[in-house]
Amino acid sequence: MGRDHRTVITHAVVEQVLREAEGTGVHATGGRDRDAGGRTPTIYADREVVVSAGSIGSPQLLLLSGI
Repeated sequence: MGRDHRTVITHAVVEQVLREAEGTGVHATGGRDRDAGGRTPTIYADREVVVSAGSIGSPQLLLLSGI
């Protein structure tokens, strides 16, 4: 039983949660992060985005994203 439906990226600092308007609401579509090499790739989610950065990091990330 594999778990091919998710990807975990370690040692990356997320700078922004990307969002998109849909119907009458807005939903998260991915994120922009800074990896160990200083690159800032944009990562898009197929289904859902989970924000889990702790009690200080999660609110900070949401504020930086305009949420």
